[in-house]
Amino acid sequence: MTDQQALFFQELKIIQKQAVNMNLHQSDLTKEELLFNVSYDTLVLMMELLDGYRNMNLELSDKESKEVLNKNIQLLDGYRNMNLELSDKESKEVLNENIQLHDGLVDFLKSF
Repeated sequence: MTDQQALFFQELKIIQKQAVNMNLHQSDLTKEELLFNVSYDTLVLMMELLDGYRNMNLELSDKESKEVLNKNIQLLDGYRNMNLELSDKESKEVLNENIQLHDGLVDFLKSF
């Protein structure tokens, strides 16, 4: 495993722990509601990672052309703007064009 892969997985570990800690003290919820909340928070935090709102300095490149997709990494309000592009492999449609994934996600997931 490379250092960069380890860094990425460390960020995922932080996201998991953060999502659990955000919900530890919600004793008024059923187990199902609590699980929905933890999974919801995990997915929102993952979308924030893709949207560039987590503290990671990654370079995303196209597998075939090796073109770097996030050349202009800048600090924005204390977060790194990674300028990541998430696209469908077949249609090439960019899924995060004109939308913040973590904002769009809230309309589709259940939380309490």
